[in-house]
Amino acid sequence: MAGVAFNEDGRERAGMGTTIADYNGAGRLDIFETNFSDGTPVVYRNEGDGIFSDVSFAAGLGSHKRYLGWGTQNDPRVYFGPGSATKLDDVQVRRPRGLVELFDHLSIDAINTLKEESGTPVAAPTKKP
Repeated sequence: MAGVAFNEDGRERAGMGTTIADYNGAGRLDIFETNFSDGTPVVYRNEGDGIFSDVSFAAGLGSHKRYLGWGTQNDPRVYFGPGSATKLDDVQVRRPRGLVELFDHLSIDAINTLKEESGTPVAAPTKKP
């Protein structure tokens, strides 16, 4: 990762906690950092090439200096990287209650919602005694 250790003035940053999420719906994980008092919370947008840009002011957070933050919660969605693939042929999901479904034609660098019972049912493998 590059671009997350120093602020725009070249000064080192020190934070109280981080959250990883796709804040702008671009399909890439971004970083949100809470800071000490008199420091602004920071949003680093993932540019998709290993670079993260500080977009705190553009996101409307640059003027919030009076809040101290620590402890964060990450995005509950599941993220996975297909490497250099330009499409996903299919994804198989095994639900906690045992339902197995197949989803195809999913987008790359996007949020794909896989609702229970909306995929193609797949026969679960039989358990050996």
